[in-house]
Amino acid sequence: MQVISVMTPVVSTLNPETCLKDAAKRMQSLGVSCLPVEAGSELIGMVSCEDLAYKAVARGRNPIKTPVSSVMSGQVAWCRTDQDTDSVMQIMKDWNQDRLAVLDKDDHTVGVVTLSSLSPQASDPLPIEQTIAAFEEYYGWPERC
Repeated sequence: MQVISVMTPVVSTLNPETCLKDAAKRMQSLGVSCLPVEAGSELIGMVSCEDLAYKAVARGRNPIKTPVSSVMSGQVAWCRTDQDTDSVMQIMKDWNQDRLAVLDKDDHTVGVVTLSSLSPQASDPLPIEQTIAAFEEYYGWPERC
């Protein structure tokens, strides 16, 4: 199965100077947990709810004066629309990421794929014990916690 069939299409991106408050409002209104950050049409980062919580709120940063560029993840893992979901899972594992930007052949950001959007795609759902074991193996739990 190709990633384009399970990704969430990007309907909005942020520019690096967007303030944290506006970023949070946009995520809330769209019902998403992350948004790509672009300078022009170049993907330069990704900002997530976790970034807002841990890098901004927890550190007392001003949500109106702080730009998303100061809290975004700058190294963005990505995949292509035509990649199969198994290779996307491998990229997530290699980069230790639970979400990837999805780029088209012209390097435009067209979507986001998350670990949770890939999970239901298993052809034979696993019993809960096997599911937990798979997540432990994927994330390296409990050693990395």
